[in-house]
Amino acid sequence: MESKDLEVTYHDSCAYTSMAVSYDTGNRGACHLEGLTYYLEGGAFPGSKLGLDDDWTDAKNAEKAHLTIRMQDLMTVFNGLGLCKFLLRGQVGPRLLSEWVSGAWGRLITPDDLSTIGERLFNLKRMVNAQLGISRKDDTLPPRLLSHPRPSGGVKGQLPFLGELLSEYYRMRGWSEIGVPLPETLKRLDLLDREAKNER
Repeated sequence: MESKDLEVTYHDSCAYTSMAVSYDTGNRGACHLEGLTYYLEGGAFPGSKLGLDDDWTDAKNAEKAHLTIRMQDLMTVFNGLGLCKFLLRGQVGPRLLSEWVSGAWGRLITPDDLSTIGERLFNLKRMVNAQLGISRKDDTLPPRLLSHPRPSGGVKGQLPFLGELLSEYYRMRGWSEIGVPLPETLKRLDLLDREAKNER
């Protein structure tokens, strides 16, 4: 019960289907801390703080992919700053976080700046993983989570449609169909090395 050799936590990807794509695209593997999307789906953190909806009951796969990206980028910023992710339960979002960082660094950092920083860091980690051979073949979950629905309860019969979720996620990330950041994405995020830039 793992992805990229890291065990899946107890946060159910059948109940919170965004966790399926969060688990399998996580740079460390199936780590719930890479995205914490169940906070939004479960109502512990309002999506409005990220410019997203608050009710995810009938959300489509594209919306779940977008939610995952936004939360992964935000959690990457939290990691870089060494912040506890339980701050989300205190409703600490990008606006307040940008005020803290601006005060600490002595220069203006906007919520959009933080989002870009998170996106750059997440893609940089993915580039390292891609160099090590990680691709779509590794962005998966155990069959039990993809094909064995719960027989009863609130999520009876519900399964994440991982193939569609992954394709939407890759498209929104600006990655290829096999899960590698495209050159135009790296250029936009200023992640091309100098030698590559000079060749262009």
